[in-house]
Formats: sequence, C-alpha cells, structure tokens
Amino acid sequence: MLWATALGSSQGFMHMKLTKTKEKYILGQNSPPFDSVPEVIHYYTTKKLPIKGAEHLSLLYPVAVRTL
Repeated sequence: MLWATALGSSQGFMHMKLTKTKEKYILGQNSPPFDSVPEVIHYYTTKKLPIKGAEHLSLLYPVAVRTL
C-alpha cells in the first residue's frame, strides 16, 4: 500500500511517499521500518528526514485530510 503525504513548512509543502510493506511503514526509500504511522512521526520529530530537500525539517504531528 502506498500513500502520498505532505509536509507543510513556512516555505510551502513537500510531498513524500509513505509505504506499507509486510505490516511495516517506510517513509521515503531510506527510512527504517516502523510498526505504525505514529511511530514514524515520533521518530522523525528528533531525526533528519530521509527525503532529499527535507533534511532540515522535522515532523511535529499528523493532520488527516480527506478528499472526496
């Protein structure tokens, strides 16, 4: 399963790929596997994001947006 996620900052938004494989979640292509999306968010509140161009950003909290 694949999701497109967006990271908002004062300079705009950046889209990232969040993949679920074998019951684990992976952010981008180089993150360690996590058991849940909240674990991904918690880990990247203190670590650099594994996304080119977003290394200087960190995650704070998830915001759910539904599209029709």
